[in-house]
Amino acid sequence: MEVLIIDGGSTDKTLEIAKDFPVKVIQNKSRDAESGKSLGIVNSTGEVLAIVDADNELVSTEWLAKMVQPLLDEPRVFGVESIWTLREKDPAINRYCTHLQMPDPVAKRLASWPKTMKRKGFCVCAVDPGDYVSIGANGFLWKKSVVLEVGNYKPKYEELNFASDVVDHGFRIYAKVPEAGTYHHHVSSIQGFIRKRLKIGRKFLRRVANKQNTWIHKIGKKRFLRAFLFCASVLGPTIEAVKSYKETKDIAWFLHPFISFLTIEIYIVLLITHPVETFWY
Repeated sequence: MEVLIIDGGSTDKTLEIAKDFPVKVIQNKSRDAESGKSLGIVNSTGEVLAIVDADNELVSTEWLAKMVQPLLDEPRVFGVESIWTLREKDPAINRYCTHLQMPDPVAKRLASWPKTMKRKGFCVCAVDPGDYVSIGANGFLWKKSVVLEVGNYKPKYEELNFASDVVDHGFRIYAKVPEAGTYHHHVSSIQGFIRKRLKIGRKFLRRVANKQNTWIHKIGKKRFLRAFLFCASVLGPTIEAVKSYKETKDIAWFLHPFISFLTIEIYIVLLITHPVETFWY
């Protein structure tokens, strides 16, 4: 097993701590996460890649052993997803994102969520042709052979776009391990949520301006419009929030209508302030 630390100019004690462990540090001069992940893939030598983001915390020392098991038991599995695990002491906004299993309610409506089939210790998910899933980071395991065959991970590895390419290449079976989750320290405030959505939105619009294909373009205009209108309606997310609160008893779910509408507002502001020649092509 090898551990690669891709350092994008950290100013904390990351590099100092790394000296005490058998790890390899690689400098990411571009200082963005997508370039860093690409560097990690290029410099890795193993058969399985575990992409663990800087804001991820593994829930146990058995995490890797449990995550690798589906790759050993199911030859068709191209990767293994680590579940976002809830921490009761987290801020409400972070608990909300954890319940959602992603940080963006609009993307939640756009992405496909395949039905799962239970196996011993894990679940198998089958993606239908034309559907796209929100996977690829936050403790995700890839077969490196699949990554190399699909390509398109240099100079930047963008997980959602890459995952859509994987599906397009005919790889449609992945696994989830409920007992091997990650704590995702995503945001601690509404302000932090807004900053991250603005950052992601700007990256997306740069790709649009360069006429680069994205997973959102692959899903089609109608599905995109339905997701946009649902999140903007407030009523739909409110109904979802009430149902989910009854199941979880977590008041964080009542952020759902507000965050859904706020996300739409953020993306509209970005479109106004960063106009592109055409949004859909």
